[in-house]
Amino acid sequence: MRDGGDVLAPGRPGRQVQFVDARDLAAWMLDCAERGLGGTYNVVCPPGRATMADVLGACRRVTASAAKLHWVEDEWLLRAGVEPWTELPLWLPERGDDTVLYNVDAARAVATGATFRSPDSTVADTWAWLSAVPFESLASAAGQRKRWLTRAKEKRLLSESGSGGARR
Repeated sequence: MRDGGDVLAPGRPGRQVQFVDARDLAAWMLDCAERGLGGTYNVVCPPGRATMADVLGACRRVTASAAKLHWVEDEWLLRAGVEPWTELPLWLPERGDDTVLYNVDAARAVATGATFRSPDSTVADTWAWLSAVPFESLASAAGQRKRWLTRAKEKRLLSESGSGGARR
């Protein structure tokens, strides 16, 4: 995203996603411990709070990028061999059991005081952290480099999907 140009955007722009900033989770857990609360909770932002377009838009804003998002349908990406979640973080196709993963009821956690940062806040702080560490160091330490979607593969996918990958 930072480099600008054409960027592959998976699925539908309005597809809801759920995530939690580790700092929000930690603060909530400490608060629950202090209050003696226990039990089972789903601690992710409530359904409908963020979409894939929100997250990718935050990435574009935070990195001051002029990137152009090209939305490519789930089924096309799967046929092209793109690995959900691994090659495209937060992307899970909207089919079968995967659809429930972004429709988790977080009401119980919210009722106990769980709060959630905006995508812009999480992306900004994550970008600041990533910018402070050399990319090569991050990639090798995480053992992820060979699993992430490479820029070369992204360009190939955009070309093969037609008109730069634009679907909508």
